[in-house]
Amino acid sequence: MKAMKAMKATIHLLGAVVILGVCVDEASSQRRRRGSVRHARPDGTVNRSTRGGGSVSSTQTTQGDRRTTQNTATNRSGDSVTGTREVTRDDDTITVDRQAQASTGASRESSREVEFDDGRVENVERESQATGRYGESVERDREIDREGTGVASFEGEAKTSTGREADVDGVAARGYYGRGGVVADVDTKYRGDWTTVAGRGPYGATVARLPQGYRPYTYHGHSYYYHGSVYYRPYTWRGVPYYWAMPPPYGVWYSTVPVGAIAVVIAGATYYYADNVCYKESHQGGSAGYEVVAAPEGVKATTLPPESATVTVSGTTYHYYKNTFYRQVDQGYVVVRMPAGVTVVEALPAEFEILQAPNASAYFVYQGTYYLPYLRASGEEAYIVVDPPPPAAPPAAAVPASGTAQVERTLSVPAGTALDIRFATELSSATSTPGQHFTGYLATDVTVGEILAAPRGSKVYGTVVAVEKAGSMSGSAKLTIDVTDIQVSGRVIAVATPPYSVQGRSEGKDTARKLAGGAGIGAAIGAIADGGKGAAIGAAVGAGVGTAASAATEGEQAVIGEGTVIQFRLESALTVPIAVTVTTADATGL
Repeated sequence: MKAMKAMKATIHLLGAVVILGVCVDEASSQRRRRGSVRHARPDGTVNRSTRGGGSVSSTQTTQGDRRTTQNTATNRSGDSVTGTREVTRDDDTITVDRQAQASTGASRESSREVEFDDGRVENVERESQATGRYGESVERDREIDREGTGVASFEGEAKTSTGREADVDGVAARGYYGRGGVVADVDTKYRGDWTTVAGRGPYGATVARLPQGYRPYTYHGHSYYYHGSVYYRPYTWRGVPYYWAMPPPYGVWYSTVPVGAIAVVIAGATYYYADNVCYKESHQGGSAGYEVVAAPEGVKATTLPPESATVTVSGTTYHYYKNTFYRQVDQGYVVVRMPAGVTVVEALPAEFEILQAPNASAYFVYQGTYYLPYLRASGEEAYIVVDPPPPAAPPAAAVPASGTAQVERTLSVPAGTALDIRFATELSSATSTPGQHFTGYLATDVTVGEILAAPRGSKVYGTVVAVEKAGSMSGSAKLTIDVTDIQVSGRVIAVATPPYSVQGRSEGKDTARKLAGGAGIGAAIGAIADGGKGAAIGAAVGAGVGTAASAATEGEQAVIGEGTVIQFRLESALTVPIAVTVTTADATGL
């Protein structure tokens, strides 16, 4: 239950984190374009036709420090979307206003203002409102302020026309080698209030492919790869190159130490300790800076993260994290030399395997022996033998000090309840086969009264039941599908819904079933309000390209397009697990 609670908290924070990342990325992009508003592309109008039978028209005009772009996209059915984007620069402020209006009545408006100071983003404010074709709407306001290097505060609020409200107020930070974290207060109208902490770091992960845009570096004669504040150490598994995410190797030089670094004096020398990485003052090319070095004995850490490992030698357990050994003391952990008796090897056994442990670190395993990479103070690479990783903790009810507890109960979703499902991939009678599996996502929340049974975005699974290709005896193509399962709170639960069929054109008559929320571009604008994959369509409108996805016919084939939303209804009741807060006395009787 604790894991589920943490997952839910992270999901609620996701909006705030995404807002932060999107706004900062947009601000950075705008900063790179400062001074070149007039030269993005020549003014004028561009018209073109799409492969699907639609058309796109884009007109751009520039007046002083204001550039306006108007785009109109029309599909072959005549549905259209008109979008306007206006970018204005005023000294150290850039404002971006967007509007989109669909012929179905759906619309979206947003405004983003980015302020700079000496070429650096200092503040981002954004407001948006989206309205569906039936009048349902959502409003969002967000603001991000730079508080220092790698640190930003953010706040936001959102409310819907159905009465739901949420407020988020927090701080986000990112360390030098990629570890990020968020602390925020979340207040909601129906789901309670809480303070939550979320963090993510790549340390200890193993990947088969380096991120695009990586840079190679050499330290102490060894090759490393760098991307997005993360260093990767190469190794080979089964003849294929892989890469292990690691802390900065010894010798990496920075002009400044991370925000929040602690100065420690050991044997008369000053070290700076941040995020379990040690830095020491040095000079490079005549400039003063800080070099990553091995942590000296005596440096103390208050806590160690879950991905740290343990090493037991002669009955004494030590902790190992980021090439450093620690011994637990009353006030936390203290750095020690490598204990005598630790097994060190220069290379892994030829037939090793990779284990992704529950504590988020990747281990190398051979015949029951576990290894982790190790970097000597001299910079030489090796591997050490460590204890097996801890098993995954079983779900447990969290009992707060207030006398309440989070327990699991079940909720029955009655038969007849609507499931609005957005398809993740295209299905076509030309390529699909009976028994083929497909996935989708809930486009809207499923509720029972005011209780959330399955949140928007929950994964849905189904199969293709029958396929009749165009030109068969029926005279037209037909595709029949069935929804079989839904994933809620990490569990896959069977569902029963009537099969759904879409049919190709026969003698010029389109018999395709109309979709929930309406066919055409109106569904695309609705997807923007959902925050789901359909938001990409809104981006396409802003760029002047693309048309909405819909269940339709393509020639004579029966097609359910990627991003299509179709409404299914439960044939029988669906039982889902939910978390309920009860008093401690009630919890003991469960």
